[in-house]
Amino acid sequence: MKTLANLGSLYVHYAYCDDVLKKEQLMLKAFADNLSDETRAALYDATHVMPFANLVDGSGGRKLHGINGARAPRSRSTAPSFSSIGRQPGDAPARRQRATAAPAGSATADAYTQRITAVDIKQGRIRVPGATKALFPLERANVDVELRGERKSCSWNPRYDPDKQRSGVLGIGKALMDRLLTDGEPLRVRVGRDVIYLD
Repeated sequence: MKTLANLGSLYVHYAYCDDVLKKEQLMLKAFADNLSDETRAALYDATHVMPFANLVDGSGGRKLHGINGARAPRSRSTAPSFSSIGRQPGDAPARRQRATAAPAGSATADAYTQRITAVDIKQGRIRVPGATKALFPLERANVDVELRGERKSCSWNPRYDPDKQRSGVLGIGKALMDRLLTDGEPLRVRVGRDVIYLD
């Protein structure tokens, strides 16, 4: 936002409310419904219509914005290096180990966490769905995580059960999540050099 020429004349308005997700959906729908055809036609993504600073709508739809590499340094290397990728649960003993991450630029463009809930924030955890778990170690481990610019060593439990698929759990801690995350949003997952980036 600091790149805006008229930043000094802008205001942030807010109000307390119940059922935040529903209110967000209603506000974003009202914004999209009242957009002129001319403005809509000029958007980079005319399907997921929302204010410029919003990237995710209330239903989980992500806006295409055409901006790449704006939040972290990019690397030419693309080969994943997690020792667990491509293996099956049970190939290695379940032991705590320090994870080795893949180089930045690995195939993680469409990887996301589950939506953050108030319960998740209270318990200091981030849930990772099955498709995204492939980016993490197959067994319990300590992993270096950078959550929106703040780095921390966190516990990881993939929770591979023989009878059902469960989300993995990343232990971030309540204090950090309470300060940096909002109820209802998913996080994009990227893998850098020995670090898992969440933003």
